[in-house]
Amino acid sequence: MICVGLHDNSLLLLHVDQDRKLLKDGKQAQFGSQISAVSMRSDSTGKSNIFLGFWQKHVIQILNTDTLERMAEIEVPHVPLSIVPWEHDFPVVHRFHLLIGTGNGHIVTMRLRSKGASFDIGERRLIYLGERPVHLQKYVDQGKENVIATGKRAVILSRSNRSVVQHHINIKDIEAVLPFNTPRFSNTLMFKLPSSLLLARIGKLEKIKIDSVSLGYDVPVSIAYHSETHAFALGCVRREPSRDEAYDATTSSFKLLDATTFEHLNSYSVPSTEEITKVCVTSLGVNDGDISSKYIAVGTAVWGEDESEPTKGRILLFTAVNTQSTFIATRNASAPILNLMLEQEITGAVVSMCGLGDAYLAVIVNTILVVYQLTRKAATNELQLKPVDQWIHNYMLSSLVVNGSDIVIGDTFQSVTLLRWTGSEIKLVSKDYETVNSLNATLDDTHIIQSNVDNNLFSYKNEEDGIQPSGRYHFGEVISSLVPGSVSTNAARGGDKALAVPKHLLFTSGGRISVISKCDDERAMKLHNIQRNIGAAFKSDHYDVLSWRAPHTSIKTFSDDIPQASGFIDGDLLLRFLELESDSPLVKKILNGTKRAERLDMEYGELREFIEELQTTQY
Repeated sequence: MICVGLHDNSLLLLHVDQDRKLLKDGKQAQFGSQISAVSMRSDSTGKSNIFLGFWQKHVIQILNTDTLERMAEIEVPHVPLSIVPWEHDFPVVHRFHLLIGTGNGHIVTMRLRSKGASFDIGERRLIYLGERPVHLQKYVDQGKENVIATGKRAVILSRSNRSVVQHHINIKDIEAVLPFNTPRFSNTLMFKLPSSLLLARIGKLEKIKIDSVSLGYDVPVSIAYHSETHAFALGCVRREPSRDEAYDATTSSFKLLDATTFEHLNSYSVPSTEEITKVCVTSLGVNDGDISSKYIAVGTAVWGEDESEPTKGRILLFTAVNTQSTFIATRNASAPILNLMLEQEITGAVVSMCGLGDAYLAVIVNTILVVYQLTRKAATNELQLKPVDQWIHNYMLSSLVVNGSDIVIGDTFQSVTLLRWTGSEIKLVSKDYETVNSLNATLDDTHIIQSNVDNNLFSYKNEEDGIQPSGRYHFGEVISSLVPGSVSTNAARGGDKALAVPKHLLFTSGGRISVISKCDDERAMKLHNIQRNIGAAFKSDHYDVLSWRAPHTSIKTFSDDIPQASGFIDGDLLLRFLELESDSPLVKKILNGTKRAERLDMEYGELREFIEELQTTQY
């Protein structure tokens, strides 16, 4: 059977005569609005339904195929342009998901249950893909039916724990997509781009697409992204095993790799006694009024004989310029050329560095923070880095993060320090004097977050009178890096209205990538209450997650007296709720709490939708 929506606000059913290879007119029904989308669903019992969307009325009507009578009507937030009924993976005949792509960039997902002549409509959820209309297309991959949605951005929707899960696609400006199967291109999707067609296969569905590339003996110690050449800038240390009893040969180099193919584009090697320690990409302008240019800044340490701490180092400034490749074997249309614009010796090793505005470079040299300004020598007009001010510390500094004029320094033996750059000098704003053995630190407009050697996270609120402790949490893994950012360029699409806004990324030595998001106080209290009840409900069957999240420490600090974590919500614990069915005994425990004051003013469907919305804001 074929359903056709006509311009005269009518629906026409066509029957296929396979013997005579003809289409026969069937029933026809008239509606008060022009049809914008149409779809059909048939279950294993032979019953079928028609789903209609309309241009003038923002509703979905479900019709009986035999009589064309309306069985249900569902309101949607905008014009429905695409409708996909999606069967569950498990054998439940009367239950399915309904996906709707709207004209204002949303996907509406909901659960439906057929009850004879009517439908029960379950909780619904919105997924935002940008300002463009959303179109949905089913496809089958390795026996599993998934849905690909295209709008301003594109996602693949799959099912996990009877819920709809989204996976991002790293293809931009998709206008349309269709399954494409030939003997040569099996299980393939064809993407229509603005000026081309692209054939691609979807690999393993993950929340984050991860590609790996082998660098051989080269071990990357620092990485930055250069947007103008679409390349990663890597600082590497290479240790080649010696075949005799001599010491292993150690060299260091700076490399450019294509950000898509990971192809080697260019490199620069330093002498054998020198080691690259830090790479960053920043814009710097010369004080004589030149327009700021983007530089790749490379910091090094020069090791002398019998030195326990380097007393020399260098700062190198490169520009990377795309030019037509002369190598036929090179896949890139343009291979960047590295130009060494400046090399300057300093009295120590570069521990960390980053840009400070468009005119300054903040550099940690051993235990000193130095702010440099890019200038030109009067005699030769050559570029040079001129020290403007410095801040001296007594202990080794481990991390440096800049947000506007605020500078956060991580202290290896103590905690964090908040500094402020006035344009001419460094001023101490506040310092936390607790001994927490800081490893990494990051900051945003309102908070500072740091990790320590005991695998804990600590947060501080940046207030006018200084930084105040606001949270503590045991992560349980060695945290190798904390940086501002998110895994999706569209992560902050909801702004202040979003349930939680991703602010920082956390990386562990075991390969875990986590997102740290921020929400307002009202939502934070609601999440805290939900976390408390979920933790208590699972406590009897598993273990006390919330007690384990209390900060662990090998040194006597204030955290020894803290009974549990605060200021952080365990997102993985909240997602355990999505594994529960509505009739599970644990659901009742979670909704009611252990006493009347802990009762959540939410139903099962409302709480599930709330947690699913929290999940979608992270990716």
